[in-house]
Amino acid sequence: MDEPALRSVLPVRQTVSIGSKRVGIVHGHGGATALSVARRAFPRGSVDAVVFGHSHLPLIEWVDDALLFNPGSPTDRRLAPRCSFGRLSISDTGDLVAEHVWI
Repeated sequence: MDEPALRSVLPVRQTVSIGSKRVGIVHGHGGATALSVARRAFPRGSVDAVVFGHSHLPLIEWVDDALLFNPGSPTDRRLAPRCSFGRLSISDTGDLVAEHVWI
């Protein structure tokens, strides 16, 4: 739902580092489901997590040693029980920790 001017300057996908972890970021549109787009957006083993949206449906799921994380939406809950946003952090032991904050 981003304006065309904003979409024109944002990459389709991007990889960032959080500590020693590689996190892929993709919107999630362009496929059968946002989850299927997230699963295919980055080659297997290239990232430790994929953060995605599009569906506004909060999700935390581990697939093939990678975290798939949809934080939901703070403004439009669609089919979710409540609006939400997400936090992704690194624990003291170096593990990725994803959580939803329900609002």
